[in-house]
Amino acid sequence: PDGRSGGLYKVTEDGRTCLNRGHFGNYPVPLGRWSPDFMDLLERLSQQATAVDPTMPPLRAASCCLKFFDPKSKGLLWHRHNNDVTMLIHVGLDLDFLWKARNDDPDEVLPLHSGDVLLLGGASKSLLHRPANLAPGTAPPGLRMRQGYLKVMV
Repeated sequence: PDGRSGGLYKVTEDGRTCLNRGHFGNYPVPLGRWSPDFMDLLERLSQQATAVDPTMPPLRAASCCLKFFDPKSKGLLWHRHNNDVTMLIHVGLDLDFLWKARNDDPDEVLPLHSGDVLLLGGASKSLLHRPANLAPGTAPPGLRMRQGYLKVMV
C-alpha cells in the first residue's frame, strides 16, 4: 500500500485503514461524476427549500465535497461558507448543529439526524456554524460506515 487512496480513508504501511489526513478528510468530487438520481435529488431539495422560503436563491453547484469527522475530531470548528447557497447533507451519527449570526451571539442548537438536509442561503448564507456533540451509536443500523459524521456539502 502506498497510502495515497485519494479518498476519505487510506491504507497505512501496516495495512490498517485511517482517515486521509493529507486531505483533512476533504474529498471534492465534480458533480458530473455523480449519478443522475443524485443530481435529481439535489434539484428537488433546492425546489422544496424555495417553496418554503421564496427568498432562498437556487442552488447552482458544480462540485460536491465529502468531509468526514470522527467523534473526537479537532475539525469541528466555527466557520461560515462563502457560496450564495450551500447544501449540507448529514450522514451518520446524531449531532447538534450549533449556529449564530455573530461571534458574540449565544449559540443556537439544532439537533441533526442522519439524512437531514440544511440549505444555507439568502438570510442564512453567512451564519457561523459548527457540528458538536456527536453521539456514538446513533447512526442508522443499516448504515455501514465508521462511527462518525459524513458531511456532504454541495
